[in-house]
Amino acid sequence: MKDINKIALINIYLTNRVLRKKYEKGMAEDLLSIESMFERNDFSGLDEIFNKYFSARNTNNKPPQSAT
Repeated sequence: MKDINKIALINIYLTNRVLRKKYEKGMAEDLLSIESMFERNDFSGLDEIFNKYFSARNTNNKPPQSAT
């Protein structure tokens, strides 16, 4: 399980770096939140983030757009 956590953490870190180049508001913050979940080994906020992108209300599976 430790290896899976390490792999996931690395993938999250790399994805976050890519998103910083093509930034969509909210996505990088969500990835940082997930990264900190791995660091704390506390995934209590994961469902909220998952539902943000894959809920029944969001039928096209696109991330929410922010007003900038």
